[in-house]
Parts: sequence; C-alpha cells; structure tokens
Amino acid sequence: MIIKLIHDYLFKALKIFEKIQQDYGIGMCLYNISRAFYMQEKYSEAVLYAQKCREKRLKIGDKSGVALAYVMEASSLEQLKEYDKAIETAKSAIKIQEEINDVYGLQFSYTIIANVSYDHFKQYDVSLEYYFKSRKIAEESQNVMALANIDYSIGSIYSSKGDYKKALEYHLNSLEISKKYGLKQEYKDGLLAISQTYSGMRQFEKAYNYQKQYSEMKDSMINESSSKQLNELQTQYDTEKKQKEIELLTKDQEVKNERIARQNIITYTIVAGLVLVLVLAFISFKRYREKKKANIEITQQKEIIEIKNKEILDSIHYAKRIQRALLASDQLLNNNLPEHFVLYKPKDIVSGDFYWAQQTTNNNFLLATCDCTGHGVPGAFMSLLNISKLNETVIERKTTQPDLVFNHVREEIIKALNPDGTSTDAKDGMDAVLCLFDFNNMKMNVAAANNPVVIIRNNELIEIKPDKFPVGLHQGELKSFTLKSIDLQKGDVIYTFTDGFSDQFGGDNAKKLMSKNFKQILLKEHTKPMAIQKENLNMIFENWRGQLEQLDDVLVIGVRV
Repeated sequence: MIIKLIHDYLFKALKIFEKIQQDYGIGMCLYNISRAFYMQEKYSEAVLYAQKCREKRLKIGDKSGVALAYVMEASSLEQLKEYDKAIETAKSAIKIQEEINDVYGLQFSYTIIANVSYDHFKQYDVSLEYYFKSRKIAEESQNVMALANIDYSIGSIYSSKGDYKKALEYHLNSLEISKKYGLKQEYKDGLLAISQTYSGMRQFEKAYNYQKQYSEMKDSMINESSSKQLNELQTQYDTEKKQKEIELLTKDQEVKNERIARQNIITYTIVAGLVLVLVLAFISFKRYREKKKANIEITQQKEIIEIKNKEILDSIHYAKRIQRALLASDQLLNNNLPEHFVLYKPKDIVSGDFYWAQQTTNNNFLLATCDCTGHGVPGAFMSLLNISKLNETVIERKTTQPDLVFNHVREEIIKALNPDGTSTDAKDGMDAVLCLFDFNNMKMNVAAANNPVVIIRNNELIEIKPDKFPVGLHQGELKSFTLKSIDLQKGDVIYTFTDGFSDQFGGDNAKKLMSKNFKQILLKEHTKPMAIQKENLNMIFENWRGQLEQLDDVLVIGVRV
C-alpha cells in the first residue's frame, strides 16, 4: 500500500518536471519509479523505466546517473532470468564506475556479476573473482553488512568446489561480523552454512553443535515475528473497536449494519489469531519434546566439555603466572627509571605483548617494548621465545647496543623456528622498540622495528621513525637494524608502545582509533603525573572501545626524564 502511494506521487512529480522541462528531475523520477516497480516485483516495468532513466541521464551528461540506471536494469534482468543480459549490463555499469571512481557503485555491480555467475552458470572462479573485488571495497569502506554477506557467499562457493577448509574460514569470518554487529539474519544463515561445511568435512559433532545453534536462533526469530504479528492484530483490534464506538453515536441503521459486518471481520481476525497461537503452541510443544529427548545426551557432553574447559583454563592461568614472572619487575623499573608508567592490557589471559628490561654493566638501562606475532596462547609462546633470546644476547653475550641486540635476536629466532633453513613461509617474530638509557650523560640509543618512539619536548611531538621490518623472518633482504642516538633534555617525556591501542575499533561509528589520534592523546596528557596518565589512557581506551571486543593486546610505556 505504502509503495503504491509512493509510486503514484512519483508519477505526479514526473509530470511536473516534464512540464517545466527539468531534465535532472525527470531522470531522478524515472530511476525512483524503476525502483518502485522492482520493489513491487514488476521487473519488466523496472527494466523499461531504468532504460528511460539512462537515456535522460546520457542526454545531460550525468555519468553517475547512467551507471546507477545500469545497475537497476541489471538487477531487474537477473530477476527476469535474463542472465546474459544482466551480466552485460552490469559490465556496462562497471566501465563507467571505474572511469568516475564510483567505489560504492562498483561494489553493487561486482556483486551482481558474482551472484549470476555462481547461482545460474556455476562459474565458481569467475564468481570468486568478482566477490573478492566487492569484498575489498566493503573492507576498505568498513561496510560490515556487505562484508558479512560477501564472506558468506565466498564460503558457499568454496563449499561447492569441495574446498571445505577455505569455506569454513570465510563462513566463520561472516559469522563473527554478524554476531559483533547484531546482524540476526546473516548470523542465522552463517550457523547453518558452518554446520553444512563441517558435515562435508565429516566432523559431525561440530556440525551438530552449529545445527543446534541454528535451530535455536531460527526458533527465536520465529517467536519474535509471531509476537510482532499478534501485537499488530491487537493494535488493529483496539483501533477498530474505538472506531465502532464513534460510529454508534453518529451513524444511522445502515451504518450500524455495516459496523456489524466489520465487527464480524474483526472477530474472524481474532479467531484466526488465536488459531495461529494454538498452532505455534503445538509446534513449540512438539519441539520441546524432541529437544528434551536430545538434551540428555547434550547435558552429558556439556559436563565433559566443562571439565575439559576448566582444565584448559587452569593451565592457561598457570601459564599467565609464568609469563608475568618473566616481565620486567616493578622493582627493577623503579630502581632504574625516573617517573614512569606501564599500561599493560592483554586481550586474553596470556599475551603476545611484553616488556623487558636489564641493567647493563656500565649502569645504563635497556628497556624493550615488544609485540609478538599473534595474541593469546600462540602470542604467549612467542613472547617466551623472544624473552629468552633477549636474555641470551644481553646477559650471556654481553651485547647491549640496541641495533646489534636486534640483529642477533632476529638471527636466533629464525634458527629456532626454522632450524633446517628450508621453509620460507614462517613470518613469526616481533615488532619491537629497544631503548638504551644513559641518564648520567642524558643520552638514549634506540633500535625500532615497525613501531616508532615518541618524544614530547616543550609541547612538541617528535617521532623517531622505525625500520620497516620486524625482528624475525620477512620478505626481502635481511638488513641490519638502524641505531639512532638522541640527546635527552630535562622534562622530555618518552613513549614506547605496541599497535593495540591505536588499532582498537570503537566510537560512534565503530572505526579504528588510528595512530594520529593516539599521538594527539599523548600530546594532551604528557604534562600530567605519570600515574594519572596511566589511569587516563586506560579510561580513554575503555570509553572508546565501549561494548566492542578488545581486538589486540595493549602496551604503552611512558618515561619522564
């Protein structure tokens, strides 16, 4: 009803624009009329008005409008099952969109071709090519709904090809996005897709668990929909009832007879609603009996899983105590650093970020801020390896110059992870900063791998750029790390940090905080006592994150000279 009303007003507006010969307005109305026909599933009319729109937009040189009309026409042709024409039309749109750099429009055009190639021609590789093009745009524009749907489709294609490992990767990513942003329909579809993928992999226990979650989600959405329908029936009933009361006072016998007829309609509607409730109740009771039968086995499995989970968590908490014992102690930092703070926020129980320190024989002080590959348990294992290599290099070999320390640690990490030297795939290591403080002579030597060092002096932010490679194996030539020497001044505030703070999603638009904004925060906070800075940075991070999940380990160290 609402779409038809809009449709009527669009034709009235079209007549006015034609009368005053306003071509842009005519083109706009033609496009919206095409969309209205599409929503009414009148696809032939949608194609016709999309073509008329394109002709008008061509006349006035509106390339963006021409591309938009092509997209509308291609979508309608797909619904009419004219698949070759749909692809040809979408490619016409792409040609213009690439010319004018219409990124948003390109995503729609790529998706149309991907859909048709997969659904109707079973051209899996062609479909993947266009889905990945569309995915890149969705990722860069942070269009989470599009990203969830595209990853679901990519997973479905890989599943059709029998590549269940890749199918599972993309289905799980789609599910994570859907859950994070409350996309219920996409989340439900994702659960079913993962269940089917595990079934194809013959991992039937996992398939059953996801099928169970899918069924529960489906039931929940059905109940929500039924509740909404019943509320609408009740609202309709209340409205009609009040209308009848007014008519009793104002209309004659003929109107009264009509009112009685309408009352009968309402009664039938209520009866139909009650029948619907009874049917839903019967279905719910039937499902309850089936679920009760299955719950006995599920309860037993749940108890086994809970015992295993407790054992795993106990082990991880014990690993946390070991890892914390290997970090630089508060006593060591307090004895060798002036006013300072350490903000350390692991994402999980154990962390891939760590801080390490060591006093040298000439009373200088080494301080490392490190971000290992991964987080959680894998990151923690890497941190233990890297800490052991730092200790070996500095304590046993007596190497204290930061660049030479990193050169040797990198060499030892590569040997440890790739002892036979045959693999070139491993990219494990760490992004790190190593500072050698000589407070007596007011000097600081620095080596930095991927992460910078920030010094704030006289309200001015100075950034010490890092080498653009990690302490570990990477593509390209293994170059020596750069040593940078800085003369310190009284009152300098030095910050070292990993990327967890600046990469956190949050705020009103759920976007990354970004490195630029993080540095502005440091500039604003640097004059405050270090303990207050730590509290404020933690509060800023949590407020920015809000209800979103912490994405990575966070480590920020501040030192005031």
